[in-house]
Amino acid sequence: MQETILLFCLSGLFLGHHALPPIKSYYYVDQKLSWTDAQQHCREQNGDLATVDNVADLQHLQESRTGFIYDDDFIWIGLYDDRTRWKWSLGDQDYKVGQNYGTWSGTDPDFWNNEENCTGLSSTGIWFDISCYSLYGAVCFDDEESNYILVQNPMTWYEALQYCRSHYTDLAIVRNAAENGKLLALNPQSSWIGLHRHPWSHWSDGSRSTFLNWAQEKTKTTLNLQVEDQL
Repeated sequence: MQETILLFCLSGLFLGHHALPPIKSYYYVDQKLSWTDAQQHCREQNGDLATVDNVADLQHLQESRTGFIYDDDFIWIGLYDDRTRWKWSLGDQDYKVGQNYGTWSGTDPDFWNNEENCTGLSSTGIWFDISCYSLYGAVCFDDEESNYILVQNPMTWYEALQYCRSHYTDLAIVRNAAENGKLLALNPQSSWIGLHRHPWSHWSDGSRSTFLNWAQEKTKTTLNLQVEDQL
């Protein structure tokens, strides 16, 4: 997606006195760029697109626009949704689509309707992304026995996670073809495994997002912060 949007850069941090948190230094760039070009511009200035970790940061960012003439322009910040970044529930291990082992179905993961953030295993051993609130059985992993257990009760992904952690170790982790074969031997009928993702989980500088301030529908704010859903 290419759009022409103004941007904020984060140029550095200033340390406050004593135990006060560091103060971010923002600067406003009165130039219209795509998100990718905006990111490159900020990095070329030895900074990055702006991160906003709390209400104080948001207020400081708004104040950084003081003196500029603007109407309803949107402004790029550094929050983005890296759709190749996933996690295994067991040990919170990282998973990267296209780099780590996977038997994804067709164009999956395709994040249909921006709701498919959990992973199911089909009866043929193929993975598919699906809403975490769909109802399926689950494949649990027992670390003590080092084996997989099929649970056929229909559950959401979150219920399956709780069940597996209560009765065994966790939802199944599948790191190679041999482990996928063990799951397939259980004859699963569309069952949950432990792979999932957290949308909008990181900022452009690599830090995790802990504060979100999405605009409410039909609510107009003094400063519109628009982010792009792809890096």
